[in-house]
Amino acid sequence: MSNPGAGSTSDMIVSGLLTIYNWLVNIITTILQQTIIKDNPDIAREYGSALALLISVTAIYLLLVLVSAFKKILGVIIAIGWLAIIIAIMLRIVSPK
Repeated sequence: MSNPGAGSTSDMIVSGLLTIYNWLVNIITTILQQTIIKDNPDIAREYGSALALLISVTAIYLLLVLVSAFKKILGVIIAIGWLAIIIAIMLRIVSPK
């Protein structure tokens, strides 16, 4: 059983992401046209698209790296917690009453 609203929600998300991507391409292209490549705007459009793609992929990569680092830190905290609880139980059992 599928949710009838799921298609429209995913379409809205994809549409929003494409809008943001196109906005990024336009900004980069404009910056290139006004600064580095003033003489040939067509080249600025080509490089603007390539730069926008690389920026998007880099942002996704950085998010994945941050999540991976967080997972490692959380793993260490969990391991320390388990060690602390095991040591506390052992000390409680071994200690005289």
